[in-house]
Amino acid sequence: MIRRPTQKLAAMTGSLVGRSRYTGRLGRRQGGVAILSVLLIVAIASALTYSLATQQSMVIAQSQQVLVGDQVRNLLLGGEVLARQTLFQDWEDPETREKDTLLEAWAQAAPPFEIPGGFIEVNIRDLQGCYNLNSIPVSPRDPARTTTMKTFFLAAGLEGNFVDRWLDWVDADEEVVDAGAEDGDYLSGDRAYRTPNARAAHVSELLLLGDVEFEAYNTLRESACILPEGAEDKININTVNQATLQALFPTVAATDVASLVESERDYTAIGEFEGDHGDFAGADVFLGFTTEFFEVSVRAELGGTGGEMVSTIYRNISSGEISVLNRDFSKRFVSRFAVEIEEAE
Repeated sequence: MIRRPTQKLAAMTGSLVGRSRYTGRLGRRQGGVAILSVLLIVAIASALTYSLATQQSMVIAQSQQVLVGDQVRNLLLGGEVLARQTLFQDWEDPETREKDTLLEAWAQAAPPFEIPGGFIEVNIRDLQGCYNLNSIPVSPRDPARTTTMKTFFLAAGLEGNFVDRWLDWVDADEEVVDAGAEDGDYLSGDRAYRTPNARAAHVSELLLLGDVEFEAYNTLRESACILPEGAEDKININTVNQATLQALFPTVAATDVASLVESERDYTAIGEFEGDHGDFAGADVFLGFTTEFFEVSVRAELGGTGGEMVSTIYRNISSGEISVLNRDFSKRFVSRFAVEIEEAE
């Protein structure tokens, strides 16, 4: 049978129409997949961009913080250099070389001085005007100095036998003497630790001896200090604080001790001092008029970031050479300038 052309054309047309419908549906599906792929790529790219931008911002912020922190540290060291220069100039002056008093420039409370974006404040403290907790020999024990230290601790509100605990803390043996304590007492506590059996390195070691209230510790911290081994065991009568002087002279009336401490002391000879204050006769054994060890406290702030540092300075009396013995970036800075303003008001 022979098909007619019209029938054949109709069949071909139907076939093409079917294919066109199929191709249209396939094209729409492929187009949808392509759009989804593009959106997914854009989403991933956006997430990566956000993550990179966030990380970059954090890195920039950390870098800025480190930079400011380094700048603050350099400001603290700069304050220390200023203090060292002040102490050296004091030694260079012939009029102040033979004595160190609270009337001199280094001892004056100075207000913070401003710098672009912040400030620096520097204080200098005479460490030979306070009671050196390392001053007492522990082997053999000196009864006179033990009594002096006992008087010092009693004035701060501690018990009389506290001196035994302190001596056992710094002596070189494990033998408990009188009311003292050694490793056996401290290892049995909730937080076990041992005695150093060596010279103290910081006043805060008093808190490890037990039964020390913060009020008593704060009192001691203002009048006690720690000097390194080899330091001359003499108190500067021109700068000594009241608690230390009272411990050295327990028989002198407290009013007389306070009167001396509050006066403008400017002595250079023991005879001159004893002539003005007869009750303190015989003091030449442990009293002097110059200072070798100082504590320099510096506080600095820059762009809202602050820092504090306390350094122990040694100044050679003979040559004027100044050395830094240690630096502490964790001590609490107390502004003498602010305290004096409050007292004046």
